[in-house]
Amino acid sequence: MGYACWHNLLALPQLNHDTPAVRAFLFKVAEYWLRKGIDGWRLDAPDCIQTPGF
Repeated sequence: MGYACWHNLLALPQLNHDTPAVRAFLFKVAEYWLRKGIDGWRLDAPDCIQTPGF
């Protein structure tokens, strides 16, 4: 495995939420779907994000 994964699942890369570019990307994705009229968001593991304020 060439990168860190969540629970060793290759389809779920572990993101570095301390990196501004990663945070910006995630917010961009969220904004995209909000504009499309998304009704909700499934957050399975918010406790895995250790970055304060995120």
